[in-house]
Amino acid sequence: MRLFHISSSDLDGQTLTPKIPTNILTKLGVENANIPRVSFAPDIKHSLLAIGFNRIKSGPKQLNVFEPQNYRVIKAIYSGELFKRGYVPDADKTLEVWILNKVVVIYAGRIQVIKPTKEYVEIALPTGVKLKNYYWQYKVLDGEFK
Repeated sequence: MRLFHISSSDLDGQTLTPKIPTNILTKLGVENANIPRVSFAPDIKHSLLAIGFNRIKSGPKQLNVFEPQNYRVIKAIYSGELFKRGYVPDADKTLEVWILNKVVVIYAGRIQVIKPTKEYVEIALPTGVKLKNYYWQYKVLDGEFK
């Protein structure tokens, strides 16, 4: 299985260091705020879902896609375990994978984000509010992603 990380930056050949993301889910304790990680997903659809609607809506529409240079050296927690341990409430939907060690990434391609679809995942916050996290239509500009 290939793993993908999406960024507006050119990270080709760079070493990514695990960190704890600063977002509404970690701030409210809905997503684990203690384990540093670099987030990946097994395909572009789920990579975009894991990034979140607001970050894509307000960010650049062309994004770079990266994957680990060497899969044999990564230490990871996969979506099933993230969901089972309660680390990520929607990991069963985002298929998110956390790489726990430093990881060198290589360029795998580029995509154009088009618009959100009507399909979404709901995340219940402790406050009772439900967030809608939308899937996105996208076009592959460079690379092959299966």
